[in-house]
Amino acid sequence: MDDKGSKPTLEQMIADFKKTSTAAKLSATYNKIVGSAKTELGDLLDHPRLKSDGESQTLLGKLIGVVGKGREFKEKARSLFNRFF
Repeated sequence: MDDKGSKPTLEQMIADFKKTSTAAKLSATYNKIVGSAKTELGDLLDHPRLKSDGESQTLLGKLIGVVGKGREFKEKARSLFNRFF
């Protein structure tokens, strides 16, 4: 909400959500699942590029998961700070 009291736009709400730990966790889970599926499919089809893409996407999911944990820590720290100060 801006200083005029109007409602935030859908675009602003989406932009704000993208910065949350929940969004990072969802993205991490998605990338790990799709990456694992690509890796297994690459193995089954003997397709090295698909397998490599899957491994890369799985790694991306793990990295995004770390970002999500960092955001969660930041959100909890901010909440605790606001509660006591």
